[in-house]
Amino acid sequence: EFELMVMNGSWVDAPECQRTPHTHCDLTFDLGSDSDYNLHVRAQCGSQLSAWTKLSRPFNRRDTALTAPDMAVSVVGDALQVSFDKLPLTAVVSVTVWKRGEELQAVVYTMPAEERMLHVAALQEGAVYCVRAQPILDTQLHSSSTDTHCVPITGPDAAWKRPTAATVTVLAMAGLLFAVLWSVLHCRLDACQAYFQKEPLPHSLV
Repeated sequence: EFELMVMNGSWVDAPECQRTPHTHCDLTFDLGSDSDYNLHVRAQCGSQLSAWTKLSRPFNRRDTALTAPDMAVSVVGDALQVSFDKLPLTAVVSVTVWKRGEELQAVVYTMPAEERMLHVAALQEGAVYCVRAQPILDTQLHSSSTDTHCVPITGPDAAWKRPTAATVTVLAMAGLLFAVLWSVLHCRLDACQAYFQKEPLPHSLV
């Protein structure tokens, strides 16, 4: 349950946090204003209830210290896919993308937290692009930025070039091995002796 301090002791149930088997609960939407809140919680086992435990002092989301989220950057053809984990549900993520060496020409994208992934397409093949992100909860509350991730753009053909090259290499090696084995098995004695002649030892070794 949570309490808006101006309600003078009137507690309101948090609907998503009733009889939960977990030791954590998301109150993002319940505590949706820049007001002072208090929280209290109690445990239940069968018909037994514990005493209520509440915060030592009121909570206000303006005092929240947002941490930088976990960010992953992957390359798909000539595009980047930027994904995040565990973002505040009401946050907006500011994602900055630039080509290495051209940070002054960076492009900034904004993404609602519920989307979880940003797709940046039509990038220059062979170039290295860098990505940095920062969640924003409101105009005053920002987290620190993530570490900068830089990745090379392989291009749209890379997805088939690499397996094709590997397949060609395997087939060539298999053909060469087959030719060697066939030669050994089908080589007549006189023909083999013509190809593999025995050289006499030098006089110094006799």
